[in-house]
Amino acid sequence: MPKKQLSAAQGIEAACILFSINTDAEGMVRLAHSAQLPSLYLEGTGAICFCSEWRAFTHAVVTAGLMQYAPNSVLMGYLRQTGNLLQNAAQAQPLSQTKPVNQEPLPTSGSGSAGKPDGLPSGLEAFVDGPFAQYMPLLAQSEQSQCPELFCQRLAVETARVRGEASPLDNQSKARLAAVMAMLISAVWDKLEQYEILAD
Repeated sequence: MPKKQLSAAQGIEAACILFSINTDAEGMVRLAHSAQLPSLYLEGTGAICFCSEWRAFTHAVVTAGLMQYAPNSVLMGYLRQTGNLLQNAAQAQPLSQTKPVNQEPLPTSGSGSAGKPDGLPSGLEAFVDGPFAQYMPLLAQSEQSQCPELFCQRLAVETARVRGEASPLDNQSKARLAAVMAMLISAVWDKLEQYEILAD
């Protein structure tokens, strides 16, 4: 069966939709509950840390999928939407009025930079150089089985930094989380494989 063709713009839009539907705030909260994470991660700043980490992982999953199934121009177009995606996700987050420490407002693509030499606003730079950069090598090198352990380590460290305390995830919670992460990778990559995304 022939693949459905998408223009470059449609491919970028499809990738953004994949990110958005997998980082819906209510869905992330349900995910945390279904994985039976410690209560620390189910509300307030702990939940914000969990959602922030999940967004970084999801963004890396979509990016790695585009590396496999889309032209470089589409990959770069999607990456240029990072600030918009995070801004939209932050505005839709009903978990708390409290912003995570060091989480600065992210301008949309039409806004100016925050004065960084590379043109990235500092909140976006921290996201790209921090959690996103740690997941990407694992996903790009087919070592995604290491992502759950990295996720749990980063979540505990970040929550301890923000709240001054963190609870380690037990083995059952880790296993549930790993299963959901594997399903996300499979679902996103399978969906992208169904399309023939054209270059500009």
